[in-house]
Amino acid sequence: MSKSDVLMVDLELENPDELFAPRVVNPLIEDYPRRGDVSGVEHAINAFYAKPKYGSMELRISLPPSEITPEVADTMSTGIARWCRARLIDFDEEIDASKWRGRRALVFAFLALFFFTGLSKILDDHDNILLQILSEGFNVAGWVALWVPVEILMFNVWQHRLGRKAYVLLSESSVEVTSRDE
Repeated sequence: MSKSDVLMVDLELENPDELFAPRVVNPLIEDYPRRGDVSGVEHAINAFYAKPKYGSMELRISLPPSEITPEVADTMSTGIARWCRARLIDFDEEIDASKWRGRRALVFAFLALFFFTGLSKILDDHDNILLQILSEGFNVAGWVALWVPVEILMFNVWQHRLGRKAYVLLSESSVEVTSRDE
């Protein structure tokens, strides 16, 4: 895999806990952090959402020297893998639930489409302008009824799959921990 296929995410943390829990920040202080009150893993996931073309991810985490221990990189890497495993289960459940809701909504949407389109055709043959307008309204209503299942089955499932891919990449990411000057 080439370096251009790797998403490099730099995280500047005050302690290892900020990898999973957002830091408490006060925007009134001068040294307000660049990424605000988002946890490190959420920052990495958001970086992927901004550029989903990448096939792998690397985390470069800088910590104050007082937070560096020999096992900190392994501990963080293991924690990330555990975190991602739990989120992947959530995404799989969300994908299954979206598919179920989408299929159920699709059945009702097709019933509504046939009903409203049928009404539209009945009213379309009349010379009365009001009935023709009502006919067009029913026709539009029938097609609009399809929007919810299309949104669920196409867009929601796609978004969940993108999120799932982000967490797979994060779980497989290499973690490099460096010390920074305080």
